[in-house]
This record gives sequence, structure tokens and C-alpha cells, in this order.
Amino acid sequence: MKNRLNLIGMVAFLTGITIFAVSFFKTSPEVQKNLSKDTSSKSQETKTSTTQDHRTETSEPLTLAEEEIPSEDPPGYYYELESRPFEVTQSTGNFEWTAADGKSPEVMRILATNPANLGQLTDQNEWTDKRQLVYLTENFKRQADKVFQGKAKSITIPGFDGEELEVSVNMLDFVENGEASSFEGTLKDYPDVYVDAARIDGIWAISYSNPGDKFLYDYISRQDGELIMNRLDADAQALATHGHHHDHNDPNCSLCSPFHTDEVGSIGN
Repeated sequence: MKNRLNLIGMVAFLTGITIFAVSFFKTSPEVQKNLSKDTSSKSQETKTSTTQDHRTETSEPLTLAEEEIPSEDPPGYYYELESRPFEVTQSTGNFEWTAADGKSPEVMRILATNPANLGQLTDQNEWTDKRQLVYLTENFKRQADKVFQGKAKSITIPGFDGEELEVSVNMLDFVENGEASSFEGTLKDYPDVYVDAARIDGIWAISYSNPGDKFLYDYISRQDGELIMNRLDADAQALATHGHHHDHNDPNCSLCSPFHTDEVGSIGN
């Protein structure tokens, strides 16, 4: 009996010590501080190790591809155009002419809209007799609006050096909104001279040829309100682009049809 009591007492004693120890470790600030410090230290070691590993993986110097430096005037580049760059020397109610030599390199650089256009102007100098910039007035624009709306049958277009040419409109080509985008006609005083013209968003293209001289007339907008007029030598163009002189007797010439040998006075100066 005594031995049994001693055994029970020892179990109770050990149980009490265990409860005390658990309680102490749970509640002791010092223990908690030490445990927290130990855990934080281990966490920092792990983090440092990870960071160091990452740095080791990325410590190799990066090799950058050589930067491609664009050319001075890449093909898709457009110049910032100056509006009305040349002084007006002649004017009417419809047009204002400038006197700058459109074939000179300095003037061509101003006229060109982009590098490709500058190259084109330079190449065409070989067969360009004259190139001139003219400004279009609001009065001309109102005339054009009436023609493209089918409300007028004639329109005045510019010639060189202050000359004006009246076009009788024979046919309009309409677009979806009911307004024409191009027309065909003849010069009033030169019925054998056929004129083709088109306008889209203020940008013009006008061409005509005269049976009485060797020239083709080709106008193209520089920007809205400005027209570059080119007088082209058909013979020189044919020789440069086709390797032979132009045959004025061929009514089917792809360069300047409807050229023929009828005696008609020259247009322009």
C-alpha cells in the first residue's frame, strides 16, 4: 500500500513539473523574446541566402544590342513644311504666283514633302523645263466646290507666271457621298487640250498636254492651298525613261496622249 502511494505521489510530482514548464515557456517574455529572435535570425538567414543566390544568378553583365541610329531622312519621314515659303510676285483673285526657281536644289528642298519626293524632284529635273509654286485663294476653292458638286461647268486653273486657263468641265467622277472627286475637261481656248484633275481632302493633281508644243503640264499639291506646277519636256522624258525620242505623230503615246501634229498655239510662257 505504501509503495502504491509513493508511485502515485511521484506521478503527481512529475505532472506538476511538466505543467509548470509549459506554462513558463508560454508566458515568459524572455523566452518569447529569445524564441522570436531565434526565428527572425533564421528567417533573415534564409532571406539573405535567397537574395545572395539571386544576385549570383544575375551578376553576369548584360550585353546590350548595338543601337541602330536612323539615317538623317528615313524613307517614311515627312518634312515639317513651312506654309507659303516664298514671296508672292503676281496675283489675281484666284491665284498667287511665286518667282522662286523650282529647279534649284535649295528650292526643291523646301518644296519636297519627304526624302522620296525630294529624290523624285531631283530626278525629274532632267526633263523639267520649269517648276513654279502657286498659292490657291479661297475664291478658287469656292469655284472648285461648285464644280465638284455639279453646280458649275467651268473652272479656272493656273498657268505659269500669272496666266490663267479656263477649263470647260465635260465629265465628273463621283464618290460615295455624292460629291465628285475628279473631273475631265478641255481648255476653253484650246479644245484639243484635255485636262484631268482630281481633288481629295484639299490635295490636287492636275495634268494636261498641248498638241501645239512638246510639253506636258503636271501639277501636284505640296499641301492644302499650294500647288507645284511642272512643265515637262516630253522628248527629254521619253529619252530618259524609254531610251528613245517621243513620236509626236503617235496619238497613243502613253506619255503625252493626245499629242498630235495639228497646229495649235503653245500654252504658257
